[in-house]
Amino acid sequence: MDPEYRIKPYHLCSYAQDTVASWLADMNYASYDLQKQNQSWILTGMYSNFTLDRPKWRTNLNVSIWARKIGGIQFFIDFEISGPQNEGFHNRNLQEGLPKVFARGTSSWSIIDEESRRPVRRPDIADHITKVNEAACPDIQLRKITAYEGPATTFSQRVHNYDIDFNGHLNSVRYIGGALEAIPLEFRNTHGITSLHIKYNKEAVTGDQLTCSCYPNEGHKAFYHHLYNQRGEDAAFMNTTWELKN
Repeated sequence: MDPEYRIKPYHLCSYAQDTVASWLADMNYASYDLQKQNQSWILTGMYSNFTLDRPKWRTNLNVSIWARKIGGIQFFIDFEISGPQNEGFHNRNLQEGLPKVFARGTSSWSIIDEESRRPVRRPDIADHITKVNEAACPDIQLRKITAYEGPATTFSQRVHNYDIDFNGHLNSVRYIGGALEAIPLEFRNTHGITSLHIKYNKEAVTGDQLTCSCYPNEGHKAFYHHLYNQRGEDAAFMNTTWELKN
């Protein structure tokens, strides 16, 4: 949580990611099921918008997900995170709070061969998943990241073993946390994030040194984050938008 006892934005993304994993497990399509064929799921991209008044500690949240589209080797899964807006650590005695959507987004997933690390087609899984023709964020095209130029601020982090997920590489939300750290603290103290859009390009493993160079747009209300490893290989690209806090 942040100093205002509100959940951090990348943890909301983690809730959506974990819900997708649980949903796949219920259908016997989790990564540990696919490992019998030497395959695994990877998250290739995610977009989420956020309210400035993100939920506070101990708020009961509901995460809804649905498969919006399946095209070739990519599965597009949308999500919505909601809960009572006046619930939290300070008023847990309330019977019911007013419903509020705190985040909506979309994500893209692929199944890869664990040896080649290349995507594979699984029409049997695609045919089994029910698709819902509703877009959580209809104006968003995943993988379309806008680059800005000019003076950059940077943040570097070494990947430790406790950062690693079941696939053996850096957990997806850790990329986001490191990218946000590249924005000056003075700005983050006075502004709240309203959206993030990340495209994953290369897996990071234990021992890698990840650096994020962060470039603001002219109005300093949006940022381009470029993450790369110590070999200069692109690890991820991300856009974020921000608004002044009340």
